[in-house]
Amino acid sequence: MVQQSKQPKPLILLYKTPLGFYFYETNRNEIVSVNEPLYNYIDAVMKDIEQELQQTKEEVISQYQELVDCGYLLTNRVKEIKHPATDNLELFLERKIDSITLQVTQNCNLRCSYCVYSESNYLSQRSHSDKRMTFETAKKAVDFYFAHSIDTKGPNISFYGGEPFLNLELIQQVVEYAKKVFEGRPLTFTTTTNATLLTNELIDYLAENKFNLMISLDGPKSIHNQNRVFAANNKGSYDTVVKNIKRLWERQPEFAKTVSTNMVINPENSYEEINSLFHDKYIKKMRANHSIVEKEDDSVQFSSRYTNGSFYNQFLGVLSTAKRFKKEDVKRTTIEEIMNMQYQIQKIKYGVLGDTAAPGGPCIPGKMRLFIDYRGDFYPCERVSETSACMHLGSLTTGFEMNNVYSVLNIGKLTEEDCKNCWAFIHCMICGKKVDEDGELSAEKKRKACKESKGMAFSKIKNKTLLFELNKHLSNVTMGE
Repeated sequence: MVQQSKQPKPLILLYKTPLGFYFYETNRNEIVSVNEPLYNYIDAVMKDIEQELQQTKEEVISQYQELVDCGYLLTNRVKEIKHPATDNLELFLERKIDSITLQVTQNCNLRCSYCVYSESNYLSQRSHSDKRMTFETAKKAVDFYFAHSIDTKGPNISFYGGEPFLNLELIQQVVEYAKKVFEGRPLTFTTTTNATLLTNELIDYLAENKFNLMISLDGPKSIHNQNRVFAANNKGSYDTVVKNIKRLWERQPEFAKTVSTNMVINPENSYEEINSLFHDKYIKKMRANHSIVEKEDDSVQFSSRYTNGSFYNQFLGVLSTAKRFKKEDVKRTTIEEIMNMQYQIQKIKYGVLGDTAAPGGPCIPGKMRLFIDYRGDFYPCERVSETSACMHLGSLTTGFEMNNVYSVLNIGKLTEEDCKNCWAFIHCMICGKKVDEDGELSAEKKRKACKESKGMAFSKIKNKTLLFELNKHLSNVTMGE
């Protein structure tokens, strides 16, 4: 018998559920179901359990070899870590920038407890200030974007703060100017607002110009007002926001249908209480997005009230995808999670990993959502630190600093050998923001982010397996039986 333990190990993730035995094949980006004896043999191969290998029946060894002959259990590793966009990076940034985000102001009329621009919470970020972009800088940004988006089918300009509507005059100037510059092209505008400054006139303006509008709203009054308070008096902003949402629906109902809400969830609260927000007759009609609050020291606490409610509703959500539970009875935040789950598991489809590749995390810095601050400096997006040297990608005056762009694109090189041997290679979610430490790209910090990234990758795989098992084992069961 061939001594499997002496051979290079397959690049796989072996796992089991109460209903089956599986491995995820990294080189093929594919999930394979196996029987229990074969599962145990593969496990012995991976762990070098010599006794198990020697005692395995020839039939099982033959099954293993059949998988190898069919192109599974591959031991191949990527030979070179290199993002596929590397060689054409200058072309992407010269002609294909998807969107730009203009920092029209660094000020905000709220002081949210978790805000990244709060000096006490995020020491590696800027703080709120009265600095704002001038129209001269904004014009240069629009001109730069026009010149560098020749091949972009749907150009988009986004406005960012602070609270963007504190500099409404500039936004209106940019919209008027950009429409002229991009005349004949399908230009769109986007912004996220705390909705405290919405007036009848502003609502009409946003509707007229077909803005993609997102409103920040963190839950019902009891939860929203814990974190999102006015800077002037430290009072909660919930009543003002909800009043303006009502005004939005009453004044521009067709436009209101296109507006979405964004909830930053503090998981110390109850899952049920958080979702009670959608009892409001106007808010429940709006599209909803959510994310878990981030803290620089990764000290987010999940209460049992949140996790128990979340897990239970996720189970109901998965049942709804298999038509075993009514979708309308699933919590709104769960519906979003299930939709995202379905989108993510679509990425688990056959595709052979080549000799040259890069972990899946980084976008093309500056292409997807080029962030331009009030001075005209470039960053990969609005989520990175504006005080970080490694995140600075250039400016309207100097153009792109290509060395930094290349480095952020190819952060996989920081931990090249680790990445080559990682089963989660394709589904890695680590981007430049996650490896920025004091203005430098850090291999150590990247390794710390691996645990979360692998957890998210395994979640995709488990969810796809769960849907497979539901469809397989409940195929003869109908609703109500």
